[in-house]
Amino acid sequence: MKTTKHRKVLTYLAKELNNCNINWALGASFMLYFEGIKTTVDDIDLLVDENDYEKLLELLKPYPYTYIESNPKYQTDHFFSLELDGVAIDIMLGFKVKTKNGLYSFPFHISKSFELDNETIYLSSLEEWLNAYKAMGRDKKVKIVEDHLSFRIETDRTYISLLNFDDTKAMFEYMSEESVHTFEDSEPYDVKQMNRVMTYIVPLGSYYSVKLKESNKHIGHIYFGLSNPERFKEYAVGYIFNNKYQNKGYCTESTKALIDYGFNHLDINRVKAMCNPDNIPSWRVMEKVGLKKEGHLKKRVHFKDDNDGNPIWWDEYIYGITKEDW
Repeated sequence: MKTTKHRKVLTYLAKELNNCNINWALGASFMLYFEGIKTTVDDIDLLVDENDYEKLLELLKPYPYTYIESNPKYQTDHFFSLELDGVAIDIMLGFKVKTKNGLYSFPFHISKSFELDNETIYLSSLEEWLNAYKAMGRDKKVKIVEDHLSFRIETDRTYISLLNFDDTKAMFEYMSEESVHTFEDSEPYDVKQMNRVMTYIVPLGSYYSVKLKESNKHIGHIYFGLSNPERFKEYAVGYIFNNKYQNKGYCTESTKALIDYGFNHLDINRVKAMCNPDNIPSWRVMEKVGLKKEGHLKKRVHFKDDNDGNPIWWDEYIYGITKEDW
């Protein structure tokens, strides 16, 4: 899903709101997107603290906005609608929905934050949006949020959940180390790069956090996502773990559990994995989880150049397994 324009507009809005010291949070579909939930993003919905109403009015003066009056179902205290660069924006203060059981009032609360192009983006509570979708009768949204919140795979020693922005600091511990990039098309991350990467991989909903049961410590992440073309129903798997927790079986244990979940709960025909032949720990994990070596491709990938600018070609092992053989 292309959200380039939405991200650009959101960054602009964040700068304006933050410069005015307005308390705000992103909500609805674009918030779900940044929580790793696959959904359509049509507009940008912002929630603003009611105490900042006057500040918001001052901020909106240069913009051609529409003030939306409340109606029998939606009795929001203040509702502003505008458009920037072709993107529709709704700004709400005191968001309220009339239900058969009374009036549902959305509590303003900042759940978490992250950096997007050097601007701080605040997210409202996913759990509270679940309540809001129930109040609005949005059954499909209720289902996808409930599924997201309840998703967790448990192994003997680990928990596996979808990666989110709360994992950024722990990921930086190892993604800033040179050793984990030896066979990757990347260099050690600085803080800015780490934050930027997270804004792209979290929304994919294909990256998983592995945490220790005993401490809830994030120790590594696994990519498990659909390859193109999608009709082939083939998933690719890859993993990077903190050096401190390697050679302890955590990667094998969690990767096997995730693949098993995929074959049993997702519409998957086969799973593949690829690595450099010199990356012995990686292909050993592939074999331990049950994947079979299917090929050795000569000089297939080019990530880096030598000192003279000539491409350094690497071989690649391909491992895989079908659902029938799992």
